[in-house]
Amino acid sequence: MMSQQQINIEKLVEDAMNKIRAFFSARHLDTYNLLDETSIKKGLRFTLLFLKESIIFDSPAIFYDNVAWFYQSQSRSAVPETFFLDALSTLKEVLEEDQNVPEKAIAMMDHAITSLPSKVMEQDSFFDHFGVKKELCQSYLDSLLKFQELEARSVLNQALEQLGGLSEVYRKVIQPVQYEVGRLWQAGHVSVTQEHYCTEVTRKLLSGLMNPLQPVSTESPKFLGLCVEGELHSMGIQMVCDAIILGGYPAIFLGGNAPFTGLPELIRNENVILLGISVSIPYHLHEASELIQKVKSASLKRTPKIMVGGLAFNRYPDVWKKVGADIYLPDAASAFEYAQKLFDQG
Repeated sequence: MMSQQQINIEKLVEDAMNKIRAFFSARHLDTYNLLDETSIKKGLRFTLLFLKESIIFDSPAIFYDNVAWFYQSQSRSAVPETFFLDALSTLKEVLEEDQNVPEKAIAMMDHAITSLPSKVMEQDSFFDHFGVKKELCQSYLDSLLKFQELEARSVLNQALEQLGGLSEVYRKVIQPVQYEVGRLWQAGHVSVTQEHYCTEVTRKLLSGLMNPLQPVSTESPKFLGLCVEGELHSMGIQMVCDAIILGGYPAIFLGGNAPFTGLPELIRNENVILLGISVSIPYHLHEASELIQKVKSASLKRTPKIMVGGLAFNRYPDVWKKVGADIYLPDAASAFEYAQKLFDQG
C-alpha cells in the first residue's frame, strides 16, 4: 500500500523538480520561464496526493479525474499542453526509481499520460441533476456572482416559500449551487474571489434563516458534525447540523479542519450518538479513514454511529465502506432522516 509513512512525497517532488529543471533548461527554457517553481511543485504534490488516495482505496478514478482536471486547467494557460504531459512523464521516472512505490501506481501514471488528451471534458452542470430547482438555483447563483447579497437573500426567501422548508432549500438549491460554484471554478469560469464570496454569503444568509431554539441538556443524545484535518469545505456538514437542529434535535458543529485531539472526550461528555464526517477534496479521504479508526478504537461507553458525506463521497460512492463508516448519505435531507430515526430509537 502507498502510505505517507512509506512514501516521502516531499522528496519525490524535489527529485522531480530537479529532473524538470534539467529537461526544460536544455530544451524549452522559454516555456519553463512562464511558470514559477512554486506552482510546479504544487501541481506535482497534488498529483502524488491523488495518486496515493487511489492506491489506498483501490479507486483509479480518483487519480484520473483529478489529474484530468489539472491538465484541463493548464490547457487554459499560456503554457503549452505538452508541458504537463512532460512533467507527468518526468514524475513517473522518479516514481520508477523509488522501490517503495507499487507497480499499480506506475501503471496509473502510464494510463494517465496516454489518455489525458482524449479525457479532457467539462463536467455537466449540477443544475441538471434530478430534483434540483434549476431556475431558483440559477437566480441565486447569478446574484452571488454579481456580488448582490440582498438579491441573493430575496431568492432564498422565495425558495423557502416555494419549497416549504429549509431542509428542502438545502437539498434543491444551496447544495447544487455550492457544487456548481466549485465546478465553475475548476473550469476557470469564476475566480477564487467569487468562489469565496459565494460560500461566505451563503453561510451568512443561512444563519439568518435559523430560528431561535430552546437549549438542550448535556445528557441529551447529540449529533456531532465536522470536517477532517486539512479539509476546509465545511458548508455541507453545516447544512446537516442546521437541518438536525431545525428538526428539534441537538447538534454540535465543529467546522472545518477539526483535530482528533479531545474528540473522544467530547463524544463521551456530550453523549454523541451520531458522528458526521464531511470530505470534499478526495486527497483527504485517508484522513477520514484514520479518524474513524481512532474513534472506533477509543475507550467510549457508546461508540457513535459514523456517517460520511461530501463531494468526495458523492463522486466516488464506493469508497465510504473502505473508510470504515457505518453509512454514506448524499445530502442534508437524507442525513437528517437517518439522524431522526437514530434519535427516536434512543
